[in-house]
Amino acid sequence: MGGETIFYPDARVLSKKGAAPKEKVVFAPERGTALLHRHGRECALHEGAPVSKGVKWILRSDVVFGRV
Repeated sequence: MGGETIFYPDARVLSKKGAAPKEKVVFAPERGTALLHRHGRECALHEGAPVSKGVKWILRSDVVFGRV
């Protein structure tokens, strides 16, 4: 129970105006599901809600590459 990942897709635009983000997208984890999303410059502001029952596993992997 709990453990949702909450995204605020318009936070960059709203934060420039000094307003709190109003729109949000919530991903509620279920057994056997996975959530993949971008980090870095393309990452939307997001947060994790507390887990109230069970376990939430988080795996983060960064791929770094460049031109030769």
